Formats: sequence, C-alpha cells, structure tokens
Amino acid sequence: MQRMFRPLAVFSIASGASLAAALQLAVGGARGSDGPAHFGASSFFPGYDIAKLELVEPTLYHIDESYVDPSRIDWEQMYVAALDAIERRVPVTLFSREPGGGMVSVEIGEYRTVLEVPPVQSRSQLQDELRKIAVLLKDHLGPEDVPVDETSTGDPLAQVEYSLINGILATLDPHSVLLPPDDAHEMDIENQGEFGGLGIQIEVDDTDGRLKISCPIEDTPAQRAGLKPDDQIIRIDGESTLNLTLDEAVTRLRGPVGAEVDLEVAHEGAPAGQDPVHVKVRRELIAINPVEGELLQGGIGYVKITGFHEQVERDLHDILSRLNREAGEGIGGLVMDLRGNPGGFLNQAVRVADTFLESGDIVSTVDRQGRRADHEQAHRAAEPAYPIVVLVDANSASASEIVAGALRYNERAVIVGERTFGKGSVQNLHPFYDDSKLKLTISKYLTPGDRSLQAVGIPADIELQPSFVPADPSEPAHLFQREHLRREADLDRSLERVTMRIDPPAYQVRYLETPSRSRTCGGVDVATDPQVQLARDVLKAATGPRRSDVLIAAATVIATRQRQGNDAIEAAFAARGIDWRNGPGATRSDAPPVEVALDLGPDNKLHAGRDETIGVSVKNTGTRPLYRVAGVLGGLPLVEGRELFFGVVPPGETRKASLPVSVQDGWPAETASVTVDLRDAGEGTFTTITRDVEVQSRPLPAFAWRWKVSDAEEGDGDGMLDLGEVVDLELQIDNVGEGDSSELYARLHNRSRTAIDLLDATLLPGVPVDDAGKACPGADPASQDALPAGCHRTLAAGASWKGRFRFRVNEAQADGAPLEVELALGDASAYDQGTVVRGGFYEWFGEHERVDMVLGEPLPEAGTRHPPVVDITRAPQRRIDGGRTTVSGVVTDDRGLSNVMVYVGDDKVFFEGGGPTSALRSIPFTADVALEPGSNLITVLATDDQGFTASRSLVVSGGGAAVARAEPDAATDSPRRP
Repeated sequence: MQRMFRPLAVFSIASGASLAAALQLAVGGARGSDGPAHFGASSFFPGYDIAKLELVEPTLYHIDESYVDPSRIDWEQMYVAALDAIERRVPVTLFSREPGGGMVSVEIGEYRTVLEVPPVQSRSQLQDELRKIAVLLKDHLGPEDVPVDETSTGDPLAQVEYSLINGILATLDPHSVLLPPDDAHEMDIENQGEFGGLGIQIEVDDTDGRLKISCPIEDTPAQRAGLKPDDQIIRIDGESTLNLTLDEAVTRLRGPVGAEVDLEVAHEGAPAGQDPVHVKVRRELIAINPVEGELLQGGIGYVKITGFHEQVERDLHDILSRLNREAGEGIGGLVMDLRGNPGGFLNQAVRVADTFLESGDIVSTVDRQGRRADHEQAHRAAEPAYPIVVLVDANSASASEIVAGALRYNERAVIVGERTFGKGSVQNLHPFYDDSKLKLTISKYLTPGDRSLQAVGIPADIELQPSFVPADPSEPAHLFQREHLRREADLDRSLERVTMRIDPPAYQVRYLETPSRSRTCGGVDVATDPQVQLARDVLKAATGPRRSDVLIAAATVIATRQRQGNDAIEAAFAARGIDWRNGPGATRSDAPPVEVALDLGPDNKLHAGRDETIGVSVKNTGTRPLYRVAGVLGGLPLVEGRELFFGVVPPGETRKASLPVSVQDGWPAETASVTVDLRDAGEGTFTTITRDVEVQSRPLPAFAWRWKVSDAEEGDGDGMLDLGEVVDLELQIDNVGEGDSSELYARLHNRSRTAIDLLDATLLPGVPVDDAGKACPGADPASQDALPAGCHRTLAAGASWKGRFRFRVNEAQADGAPLEVELALGDASAYDQGTVVRGGFYEWFGEHERVDMVLGEPLPEAGTRHPPVVDITRAPQRRIDGGRTTVSGVVTDDRGLSNVMVYVGDDKVFFEGGGPTSALRSIPFTADVALEPGSNLITVLATDDQGFTASRSLVVSGGGAAVARAEPDAATDSPRRP
C-alpha cells in the first residue's frame, strides 16, 4: 500500500455491496439494507479543524497526478459538486453559483455573504476556494447543525469533509470514492479474507425485532456448538438482542480469535415455555467468501470463487489438490463458478488465470497517457490441460472478468452464462492520516488481444436464458428479466466504452428455472443448479481442453437442452392457458400490423394503496399469425421491466393479458408515459406503443406521540429509577394525518448495552381490520399476536392507540452516564416514497427519539411530540408543457422549526429556518423552478427544533432548462431573511 501509483488491486463494483457480502459469511448476514449508505464513524484526531481541509489537498493531488482520464477533470464542476454535497449533508447551508463562474451566495445558518469566485481552472484554485468555504463552515456551524449517523463518534464536521470530497469524486466516475475509516477498515477485512468470528449468517425478523440464525457455516465454531437455522439469539454476552441492527449484532459477535462469546439461544422447535439455553462459543478465524469446491458426477470438478481476497490462490490450489485426489486419476474437467463475484485483488486474479495457462497474455493496463503498463503473462500452468467452463453472470465484475477474459481469449475455457458487468477500470488505494482511504481510478485494463471490456464485459459463448413460469397464474412469469440488470454502462459517470463490439454467443439456451431451488444454506446446490449441471454435461462431452474443442463437442448437449427447455416452457405456459408454440418471428423492419389497447379500469387510473390490474390487448390486424407474443413494460417505475404474455395471435384475433400491480401506499401522484415493447418468436421488439398513465396518491398518515416512563405494576411505585427494577414506557400514538396507517410500528432500542434488558420492545399499533376495512373476525384488538390471513392493523386518521414497552434495569453504566433507550416510530408502507425512495432522503423515513434516565433519580417527565406539518398551498400541475413552474406552501410546528428546504432533484433551491434552537412556528416558502425534460421530483423537507421531520414530494412531468435559484418567500416571518 506504500506504492502510490502502481495498481495493486481491482476493487469491487460497489464497496457497500461487497462489504455486506463479507459480513454475511463472517458472522451472519448482510450488514445493511437497501436504505441509506451511511459513512462510518470518524477517527479524526482530537482537535480536528475543518478549515484546514487536510484530506482535500492530497485528494486533489492524486486526481491531478494519476487519474485515468484527465479530460474528465473539470475543476469548476468539482467546485460546484463540492458545494452541492455540503448542502445535502448540512441542512442549514445553501450555495448559489452563477453559471460560468462569478459570484457565489452563501447561507450558513443565520449567516449570509457573497463571495467573488472566478471560474475555477486549477487544482490550487479549487483548494483555495474550498478552504474559504471551510473557514465559513468552521465559524458559523455548530456540531448540532450537522446530522450524524447514530454510531458516529468523531467530529461531525469531519463527516462534512468526507461528503465534500465524495462530491468532488462523483464528477469523475462511479468507482472513485473516499472511504471513511470504518468503511476502509471493513474493506481491509474483506480483502484479507478472514477474521475472528463464530461462522453464522444472521438476520433480523422485521415483525418482532428478534435476531435469528439463517445459516451456520460448515465446520465453524457455531456449527460445532449445535447452532441451527432459525434458532433465535436472545442475548449476546448478557445483552438483549431485541431490535439490534445487523451492524450492531455483527460488532458484538466478531472479536479476537480465542475469546468466548456467551449466547442465550432459543432453539427452533423447542417446546413452548422452555427457557433459552446458554451456549458458549469460542471465536476462530473465519474465512470470508471462501473458495469452495466439490466433485461432480463424471469426475468433473466444481469450484466456487465468491471474491478475490488475499488468500484465493492458496485456497484454490488446496481445493484442486483435494478434487484431483478424490477423482483418482485427476479431474476430467473443471466448472469454475464466478457468478456474483464482484472482484477483488488483481494479483489474485492473475495467479488464478496463470494456474491454467502455459503461455499468453493475462491482462495489461493502460494509464492516463495511453501507455501500456503492468503487462502480465502466463508462465506456469500448475494444473493439467483439462477442459474448463467458467460460469459468469451480470454481477461478475472486475477481477472475475480478468480471469474469464484471460481463459476465453487464450482458448482455454468456454464462458457459460451471460455477459458480465463490464468494469474495465483499475482503482488504487491511498491511505490517509485519519485511516480513511482514497479509492481512485488510475488506469484501464485490457484482456488478451488488447480487448477492453469497459462497459461491455466478457460475452458468453453459451448464453443461458433462465425463464420463470410458475404454475400459479397469479404469480408473474419472466422470460426477459435478466435483460434489465444494471451493468457498468448504466452507472452515472461511467467511463466510456473503448470498443463497441460484443461477440455473439455460439449457442443460446433458454430453460425453465424454478425460483430459489438451487440455493442451500451453504451456497449453491450443485445437484439441482441447472447452470452447473449444463456446464458439467458440456465438459463431459468435450474432446479436448481447448475452447474450440469444447464448443464443437457441445453441439449435441446444447441441442438436447434447447429442446428440453423449449418443451418445458411451452408446457408451463399451456398450464396457464397460453399457447406458446413457436413460429416465424418478425423484426422492426418487417413489423406486422397490430392494435394495442391499455386498460386501467373504470377510471383509467392507478391508485396508491390499492392492488390494481393493468390489462393489455393485442389484435393481429395482419394476414399471418404471430407467435410467442410478449409485452415488456417500461417508463413508470411501478411497472418497469414487468412482462405480459399473449402467445399465438392468429390473424384478425385479439389476445388479452393482465398484470397485477400493487401500488405502494406512499406512491406520489404523477402522470407518466408507459411503454409496451411487443416482441415475438424472434425475441426482438417489433413495435413499441406509448400511453400516458395517471397515478393517484392517497392521503398519508402522520403521527404525534406521547410517552411516559413509570414503575411497572410489580415495582415499588416510588417514581425513582432503581437497580433491578422493571420499568414501563407507556406510549400513546395519535394519527394526526389525513390518511390511515398501513404498517405502523413502534420499537424500543437499547443504547446502554447490558445495563438495560429489554423485555417487550416491539409494538404493532392499530386496530385489526380485514381488506374491506371492517373489524377482523376473531382478532383480539388488544393482542399483539399474528393476525389471520387477510387482516392487518391500521390506525385511522384522527384515532389514538396506546401500548407499553417494558425493560429491566440491570446495572449502572461503567462511566456513570445516563441510561438510554431509543424510540423508533414509523409506517413501513404509508410513507412519502417520493422523498425517501426516489429522492434518496432516507433519513426522513420514520422518527427516532432518545429517552435518558439516571439511576437513583426520579423517572423522566412525560414527553409529547408533534412533528412539523408541510402544507402545499400552490402545487404545479402534474404535466407542464412549458419549462417552468412554481411551488408554494407553509410549514408549521407546535414548538419551533429548525429548517425548511426545497429540492428539485438533487439541487437544493430553497432553505430557511431558525436553527436547532428556533422558536419559529411558521415558515412560508416559494420556489420558482425550471423543469428538466421528463420526470421532475420536487421535495419539501422540514425539521423541527427536536429533530423530528416531515416531507412532501411532488412529481411534475415537463421540460426546459436547468433549475433556477429560489428566494425565500417575502411573507416569511423569519429574522434570517436576507
């Protein structure tokens, strides 16, 4: 890591995804979620000073000196992107830059100024201008102005610098990023390939917050201790696991090798009422993404490589030695499974490829000047010359593409599966003083024959097309789902592809796949995985080790699989009443005449919170029959990639198909264009129709709440917080919104480790009702037990509900700090999805409040909470032919508003507020914005002085120029008006 410019490693597609995979094998399950990507805690040294921007200088230096594509370095664009990132990270900031350079207006809290900033044209100028901003941030921001992740322990302003730098890097490409210390540490663990743990995969049950074992890994301390799938972990070293996040659970379970972990476990299937058992498990070195292998029928070896960490070459050789021994005279061929492999170390990829190559190029890199460097060639071929199949998919990326490309283009292996991800760039790591690391793209790599795979990938020789046609006609069928997977070329700011050529496959095999049948607790079930079985049969038929030998000999096997797949798919469609016979296909140049109609029901709309049906009819107005007609929908995110099947459509006849669509409760109102791509037996689109579809939103709930801490009934009733005492936290929730709740939850999270033992920590508020909104028969309204099918809990608009959490006080905090619990409240379905999902403001999902208690002192006073209310008084039309629109409204709060913001897409166009101690109870806003072509998301965000939030989102279809700066409404009562 000390060499600055040599590409030591090829890193994975997205660090978050690969880190999650590492943790999944380490101690139990993916860390995180599809939610917000939070940076880790800062380890900045005491006395951190944002005005120095000590990480910006080396970041800009490395960009200027070694970034792969100097033409992408735009210092002015980086300056604007850095300001945008600060705006997003710090609510009380707003910057407005004149187009082309000039003046910059600055708002930081109550501070206003204007800076004269000429167009930024150099690294030194960018550094100087950003330091001017940093000085203002230091002088006018307080720690309370910077929202931080709940696990953060460092200076909040340090995270602002991280965000600023990542704003700069986002102008380059999707793989250049600054990894804060915690994320950098996790990446190091992943690349090492092992660390101290128990060897279990875990998950959190969303219904009750329980920590559950999904899988103990074979031959690990967890398996030897008798832990089994679906066992619940009740406590870890005496700490209740109720409502622990996966990150927290991972932290508790990992640790030094040789140290014991005391688990309290409720075994799956244990008799009701049986107490959990204590299981002591000693940590061992657990492999992350280990190389796994087994011998298939016919003497064919199978090896699965999940990621290229530091030990892959060693592990591969060990497994190949074992498989050769088991096969007696050695294996007769090898299936190398690289599906889902996101990459890793370049040197490990080179060594894996070199294991099977006697000579030839493996990989080379091209630097920023276009010079070829680091040319790696094969020289050893540690394995005999047997035939090889490499299994890949759209998630095979980076180092796995190097291996696949080296073996394919040296005629050493056949590629089976689908075109790979297409990540043809190399990132280098630069460690910084605070333990963060800059991951910067410094070169592109070439596979043999100087082929670049950037944004193209490695094509399959035998392309596999899995098809899902469930027997239940209410379940969707999929034939073309894999076509919609995101690859490198789909990422924002992806490096341009170097070559446009994609080699066509030698064979294509469409087969009927049964969902989830080929996965086991430990990974791939090779006995039932259809891709592994096809690869095995191809290798058994091979007449020699070369790629050409294997492909020629595979013809009979492929023909058999094609026939079997075709028959199985036809039969599956026939069971659904669809004639899927084959026949001549059409093309766009020979498009048959058809009439297509879209049916959205009596009112021709889709409604949020309902299960809707979209009907499509196809009439063949031509003179020849159409075969295997299907429609693929697009445009509206609700239906993007969904498929409809019509089968054979004779001349003059009409076929209809319907698609069930569940519109989420919080979906925003919008009018969008929906496309239907019609394709037939040729499997190519022969015509596309476009229709406008209106989605009607529904009123959403909003929640005020009141909590009260009291002695439990069996307590002494003295109103004091005492050791050993059981305490109740009584909760009342009022739905003060205009709509009913759908999946309301309230959870209590322990912030004091073993000092508090949670007893009842999850509530499901609301009254049980059926799908028609009537009282659910046989359900006890006061019970928290599971409801009968067809029933759910709801809290109607204007209604109230009361419940109770319970916990025991076990001990004092070691440092004498107050005991803390955190209340989390929200609706998992009826929330503003425009803001949270489409806008990416994940922190606006749900509310959190901490309750502090001090041993030996009176219980805290009751708290009443009422989040702010956003009222849109002037909303734009859903579709606007012109290029501009205006949105106005007012935000109110019962105590004081910290800030009100308006975003158009990612651009903050309005900010007003009184800061964390504000007494402002009303802030009007007006934003005059220009519309981009297509869908425009306008988001209004508000936070009150207690940190509680509210939002409203609007979706407007239109077109025009860039978004303009919005000024505060002249009627605002804010003293911060300029």
